[in-house]
Amino acid sequence: MSIQNSIKIYIYNKIDILTKKILHRCAVLGKKRTEARLNKGRARSLWGVTPILTLPLKAACDELIGIKARSWVLTTYGISSNFHVNLKKFTQIIQKNQYLYQPYCRLVLAWCLLRYDIFHYFYDRGFLVPSNFFGVHIEELEAIKLSGKRLYFYAYGADVRTRDKTLALGKWNFCISCPSPKSYCICDSQQFDNVLEMMRPYTTAFVTMGDMDVYVPDSYKIQYWPINTNKIKYVGVNRTNSTLKIIHAPNHTHFKGSHFLEDAIHSLRLQGMNIEYIRLHGVSNAQVLKAFSEADLIADQFIGGFYGYTALEAMAFGKPVLSYIGEGMNVPEGCPIINTNPTTIETTLRWCIDNRDALIEIGEKSREFIINNYSLEAIALQFSKLYLDTGCFPEKQTSIIKQYSHMLQNKLQTREI
Repeated sequence: MSIQNSIKIYIYNKIDILTKKILHRCAVLGKKRTEARLNKGRARSLWGVTPILTLPLKAACDELIGIKARSWVLTTYGISSNFHVNLKKFTQIIQKNQYLYQPYCRLVLAWCLLRYDIFHYFYDRGFLVPSNFFGVHIEELEAIKLSGKRLYFYAYGADVRTRDKTLALGKWNFCISCPSPKSYCICDSQQFDNVLEMMRPYTTAFVTMGDMDVYVPDSYKIQYWPINTNKIKYVGVNRTNSTLKIIHAPNHTHFKGSHFLEDAIHSLRLQGMNIEYIRLHGVSNAQVLKAFSEADLIADQFIGGFYGYTALEAMAFGKPVLSYIGEGMNVPEGCPIINTNPTTIETTLRWCIDNRDALIEIGEKSREFIINNYSLEAIALQFSKLYLDTGCFPEKQTSIIKQYSHMLQNKLQTREI
């Protein structure tokens, strides 16, 4: 090893040691700050770090119950970059030197320990690079615990989905058409269970919804995919005599059963039925929403067992949605989704063509369903229950959450679609 490389390694080691000391000191100081804020009813929450597009909306829900909230990401996907704190540019620069990346993440975490009291992560990672490429690094967990924070984990899908439990769901499931097992999801049950057990002592609550309940059976179960119904206005279905316009916007066609949908449409066209079909892929969320607003029917997924976020966006417009919901799923009461799987999809599409007036009514019920279960106000109320049931907050902070929740409940009851 050259002298130059030896000097570099020595410097990197010193930086690593220094940032660990900084993290520890910030954790100790952060605990004092958290206690002070909570005793005054001034909690702050952080939503990160996997760049899922709903993070800013989840933060907005916290704001509705009196908690100052921000979304933080180190990088972004192409679909959305609308986060409160987006460190992508800094991250790209630091990543050019692999030895500096973890110290950089450590300093970001240290700052957040001073600023926030409630940490919300997905199961796959936090700020620090996971030691086994999945889960939150033990160093981060210990720092959060030392700092007296509340720590919650939420599932988005791939971060909890294991192959054996998915296949056990029945004939239709996300694994049946997967082109590359272990490339898209955690897949390995033993690895996932090990990660859960490692994170459990540091966690306030594991949270899941829908089909993801299966993978974390002892989780706190609520709906946590918020829709901004002030941004997505009710449009409804106005066309009843023109060609049925279907929009399908899969992120991965093999996980949505897209070919079943397209085979059914092809068959119906051969029978002389007029169907306009548009499949969107690799476009921005804004483009997807615009297309949804102009559609008569939205096709979500047909093998997964629970509807996705795009289905909620479509219903917020007042559009009827086709999706497959498996038996035993925890679905809010009154869900108007047209339940469809690969064996029934052609028959269902034929019914939609023959019953255009019924689609209008389903669209109206869809908007109402979103308002009652997935609007910012509805999700905020579910977060408030989560906090009150699990957070063990001081009396002042508990009182603030209850006060805001009561006002939200009254607002939701009088809100029109």
